[in-house]
Amino acid sequence: MTKMCKSIAIMMVVLFLFPSQLVQATEPIDGMTETGTLQELEESALKMPTETADIAEWPVGPATHGRSAIVMDADTGAILYGKNIDEKEFPASITKVLTALIAFENSGLTDSVTISEECEYSVPVGYTHVGLKTGNVLTMEEALLATLLASANEAAYSVGENVGKNAGHDYQWFIEEMNRRCQELGGLNSNFVNTNGLHDENHYTTARDMAIIGRELCKYPEYFTLSQTLERQIPATATCVELNLWQGDMMLWPSAEDYYEPVIAGKTGYTDSARSTLFTVADDGNMRLICVVLHTYGANSYADTKSLLEYSFANFKKTEALGAEVVLPKDASAEEVSLEEVKNPNGTMTTNYLYKGQLVGTKTSAKKAETPSKDSDAEETPDTSRKTRAKTSMGKTIILIAIGAVLVLILLFLGGAILRQKRRRKGRRRRRHHRR
Repeated sequence: MTKMCKSIAIMMVVLFLFPSQLVQATEPIDGMTETGTLQELEESALKMPTETADIAEWPVGPATHGRSAIVMDADTGAILYGKNIDEKEFPASITKVLTALIAFENSGLTDSVTISEECEYSVPVGYTHVGLKTGNVLTMEEALLATLLASANEAAYSVGENVGKNAGHDYQWFIEEMNRRCQELGGLNSNFVNTNGLHDENHYTTARDMAIIGRELCKYPEYFTLSQTLERQIPATATCVELNLWQGDMMLWPSAEDYYEPVIAGKTGYTDSARSTLFTVADDGNMRLICVVLHTYGANSYADTKSLLEYSFANFKKTEALGAEVVLPKDASAEEVSLEEVKNPNGTMTTNYLYKGQLVGTKTSAKKAETPSKDSDAEETPDTSRKTRAKTSMGKTIILIAIGAVLVLILLFLGGAILRQKRRRKGRRRRRHHRR
């Protein structure tokens, strides 16, 4: 009874502090309209086919109440469960997972974060915030705690703005970096226009892309330290208001009804257009898994995530195959694993390990792909584009230096000639004077 009371109390506090991000309902991506009652939409989602169900001898996964879901092994990249994993959906606040990744890659937790006027007024009325004011100064750690725990939209904006400024750019540079890194990691079906997930028809992602982003984020231990914080009170100072931060993901609260012990990090999201979204990292001691559910109907994101994780932990194993670590169904043989090599835009090679056509592991090497000939119509990537511009700029600089050196030599030569001519004239005047 006491445990139930605690759970209810926590949920009431969280709901009071972090109201849903209210937005006007709009049509989902690609013009798909939603018709029917909530129950009808849930039933329709439950009947949607899953990609992994079509794989021979693959464990049958649970039905989910959302339009898209994935379970990916964080270490190998193996996909254990897939449902419309490349379908574009609105991410809502799980966008902040990518915001955290770019912050970790480009700043330190002790960096100062100053709240600008643009930041304070970037959050429309009715959206989640913690009341940061223009001129407030806090640390990057505190800003990220407000972003990840309290889902504070102005805090997420401040992270992007300050990281961008410290890099010599601005907020828009941070957005461009979010998109560049997502594509560089292999997330090819996303587009981000803000750091917090406020609804925008041009702000979308996929379950696969969010899982790929999560794999990279798992390389940062500080992410788990921040995400596992359940509550944090930051006293008011001369430069900042008081902040009372609470973890909004109930799968991390031991006293909550939706608590699931293997979960070690997570981020919730909701808008009217995105419905419920949830990003989760879980570890049972044998496998570390990333689960993403998008556009989930009703209060089912926690239940769906738990059932997907339990299914994955129960039916798969890590093993060696062809010199690499892969994840296979428990009854599968490593001898059935095949591989394929894929050339990446940055010139490296990725080896994909496949079981009956399903990705069960990846390994990227520094081995460079064969350089295309000058006549090749290979697409220019952001990396090669920057390198080309750098080489062009260097070439121009060398030419300008050479031209400058030639001009200096010419001026020295002319100056010397003029000086010698003046000396000869002075010499002739002296000789004439001497004759007189």
